[in-house]
Amino acid sequence: MSILNFHGIGTPHDGVDSSEARYWISAERFCSVLNRVAAQREHGRRILLTFDDGNRSDIDIGVPELRARGLNAHFFMLTGRCDNPHYLSAEDMRALATGEMRVGLHGRDHLDWRRLDPPALDVDIRDAQITLAEIIGQPVKSVAIPFGGYNRRVVKYLKALGFAEIYTSDGSHTSDRHRLRHRLSIRKDMTDAEVDTFLEGVEDNWRPRLIRGAKSFLKEHFI
Repeated sequence: MSILNFHGIGTPHDGVDSSEARYWISAERFCSVLNRVAAQREHGRRILLTFDDGNRSDIDIGVPELRARGLNAHFFMLTGRCDNPHYLSAEDMRALATGEMRVGLHGRDHLDWRRLDPPALDVDIRDAQITLAEIIGQPVKSVAIPFGGYNRRVVKYLKALGFAEIYTSDGSHTSDRHRLRHRLSIRKDMTDAEVDTFLEGVEDNWRPRLIRGAKSFLKEHFI
């Protein structure tokens, strides 16, 4: 199974850090990737789509283009930003959760969870999980890790909170049999060939795939 992850679509707004701007892509590029996804699905490929950060462009651009191609996606929200006009509102979150899309948690304030002590983790994850569940009117059982940064302590904490799906940014393929699910985040400098290779489930060189798998295993169980 291949999971592609998007962030912002269009021009990054003033609240986007320079380190994150490279994950914003133009609307034209976004549509091109969706067309490639739709074509691969027609050939029986299993491809899932996710969006991190809850940017306003998710619903203004992303959702209409998804629906135009008969696609759906999983949107991961930051509850601390729902009153910011650059991001999705509580009403937007409810609308997504009651339609053909899915809604999950990305935290409250987009922090690196590896660096937080237990009380701070509770605020950014547990309390945000409760808040999001209240907003959308249903339990929140999926989570995407900010910055793709995790270790054994973070994974153990997320499992203890009952998250059935934990999404990373490890850039490798995955299986829905696993609770930890790896994704490839689309960047504006990524080529069509790179996207196609990932969607087709092809790895030209076994070494990078083996290294990514080993790193993920170590982070989840030992580091």
